[in-house]
Amino acid sequence: MFDDDPKTFALQKEWLPNWRQLSPKNRVESLIQGDNLISKVKSCPAPELLLTLKEYGPGDALPILEALPAHQVQAFLDLDGWQGVRLAPHQIGQWFELLFEANPRKAVKQIRGLDIELVTLLLKLHTSIVPLEEDTQIPKFDQPSYVTPDRRYLVLFSNHTFTEKLGRALKGYIQSLFERETLYALRLIESVRWELPSPLEDEALRFRNARLQDLGYADIEYAGEIFAFRDPDKPIARRVFNSVHDRAALSTFSLSWLGGGAGGEGVAFFGRSSQELDQATLERCQYEATQLANRYLVLSGSELANPQSIQDALVYTLGTVGIALQYQTKNNIEEGAQLLRNATLKELFQIGHSLGIRLASKLRQHIRHFPTHFNPASRARLDAPLDGVIDGLLKSHPLFYQGLVSPKDVISRPFAGLAEIGATAAALNEVIFRKALMQNFHVDQETLSDGLTDASLLATWILLPVDAKDHVAPLPIEDVHVYAQRCQQSPTSIDALLSDERIQQKRQRYDAMVIDIQTSLPHDQRLYERANTFFNQTIAAVHTELKELQTTDIEGKYISSLWVSI
Repeated sequence: MFDDDPKTFALQKEWLPNWRQLSPKNRVESLIQGDNLISKVKSCPAPELLLTLKEYGPGDALPILEALPAHQVQAFLDLDGWQGVRLAPHQIGQWFELLFEANPRKAVKQIRGLDIELVTLLLKLHTSIVPLEEDTQIPKFDQPSYVTPDRRYLVLFSNHTFTEKLGRALKGYIQSLFERETLYALRLIESVRWELPSPLEDEALRFRNARLQDLGYADIEYAGEIFAFRDPDKPIARRVFNSVHDRAALSTFSLSWLGGGAGGEGVAFFGRSSQELDQATLERCQYEATQLANRYLVLSGSELANPQSIQDALVYTLGTVGIALQYQTKNNIEEGAQLLRNATLKELFQIGHSLGIRLASKLRQHIRHFPTHFNPASRARLDAPLDGVIDGLLKSHPLFYQGLVSPKDVISRPFAGLAEIGATAAALNEVIFRKALMQNFHVDQETLSDGLTDASLLATWILLPVDAKDHVAPLPIEDVHVYAQRCQQSPTSIDALLSDERIQQKRQRYDAMVIDIQTSLPHDQRLYERANTFFNQTIAAVHTELKELQTTDIEGKYISSLWVSI
């Protein structure tokens, strides 16, 4: 948040931008070894300072922790002291212990400045308060304990492995608080005794969410608007941006968090386009990138103070922005820079994301119109990697199937560039074509073997005798012998198969099928090219396998490209 102190204001405008360009190690060293430590710490946005300390190691930066004002400590806990909507006592305990290690007296003031609801809740959940009678003998306990100076209460602190650090820190806080503010400490003890945990947690969470919104972490309902559909082909209206004097103070991290070589094609295009921007526009883009990444972190449930989560969020959001820039400018860097000057990153993110949504919508629309094409049995026969492409597109947010570019990778991930959008679109068109084609064949589902794909059924049909009803059934073993011998006689060319009279007749029938399905695929401009490639690739796969087949052990051989009767 922007600071009204003139000294802090000056540092935010002059010192902070240069500090942001340093590595975490150099950032910490410049704070500790330089002058004006307290003012410089105050000038740092709390989220960015927290990430820097976590990268460097907060235990080695105790002077910085000592210099933290209470509101920055509160921000640290807001970001790193919760898991979803529940407190994370182990992480809070680690921060409290470090604060006491840095300066016990200052730590009491820092904790005293936190939300009273949060401190009361921590004490409620991790202490036991036992009222004492007069002249009560205090037994020895295995856990940390404290008797109030008036001997009215015995406070037992948690010593469970997961909360041991928090218990020690809370004891140090209560003990120091009674020494300095006895009346306040007594009222706190009474509150801990009678307050219920649920209302305390609700209030603490409400205050935390309000502060997170001030830091740019939008409410989850509001954050979801970044995934709204925006027509990728509709021009973006030019915007006029006003200068925001405190963006430097609000930005939680700079684009340097991307690191060297992080991301893919989209991030790289965004980076090259942003190099053409003036400083004011670059600062705006940095600020908007922060807001985008923060919203994504909220929606994905990621850790808000995890450096890797931050980098992943930046790579994803800016990669999606880069996809939009590539699409709208046809990969023109200068036009990409101009688009960054005229549009918000949120608008561009929505366009980049909508390119994937449009593919998913096309798939879902096809499933609604042709449900038999994608029933469970039909989907199970999709060839790899087309099966993974369909699974990725049917996710709540469409994903790219890595197997399209790397056959050994079977994961789905966000799109990293326009080329991956194009590859997925081509794969989807291939799936739609193949499923429309396969409706022409009559397959006995009861005898259909497991593991057979659309390509293996087509290959089997090609080698079967001509049948007016285009039945697909297991290929007789005798026919496999014949075709295997032909392939072995001509191991370097598929002409031995293509010149076969039966296969030539099937090719004519195949071409007629393609003409018939054109009415259901009127927008497929590459239909005939696609059909020709599928036929030839299928013949090539059969040739490759049969030329290596040994006729002496064919009965025990599994032939992956054919449905064989053995």
